[in-house]
Amino acid sequence: MSKTLIAYVTKTGTTREIALEIEKTLKAAGVEARTLPMSEAGDLSGYDRVILGAPINGMRLVPEAAAFVEARRAELRARPVALFAVSYMHGAARANWNRAIEKSVRSAAEAAGARTSAIFSGRVGSPLPGFARLLFGVPRDLPADRVDPEAVRVWASGLPKALG
Repeated sequence: MSKTLIAYVTKTGTTREIALEIEKTLKAAGVEARTLPMSEAGDLSGYDRVILGAPINGMRLVPEAAAFVEARRAELRARPVALFAVSYMHGAARANWNRAIEKSVRSAAEAAGARTSAIFSGRVGSPLPGFARLLFGVPRDLPADRVDPEAVRVWASGLPKALG
């Protein structure tokens, strides 16, 4: 049986929560999967597939995730990889902010040799202040929690096929 590593970086716990939902979905499909923080991932040689997850901060993947991909580029490219990002504002902000997030995710996915990628909605601890809503074009009534577990499960259920 092949082994899948789900390595993540999290700031508030949301990316970890999504990574664990991916693990649960894969295990239900008969895939052996293990979820670990990127800082604890260690040697990747024991894994046949890798799924990377990280939050968006400042319209980019957090630096820890970018550094992980850069440092392990050869290891990642030697096996099937998927990548997901978590962004509270993606899909709710102005188009230019969405494009910036998508560009960052696309760049990281290309660097890692990812076969598939996704951007999931996240959450914030409290509603955005007025100046931030105005800057990003985020609606006043946007809920603080935008996590969509069903969207995560749908993407995760396609991973066995996407990753071979």
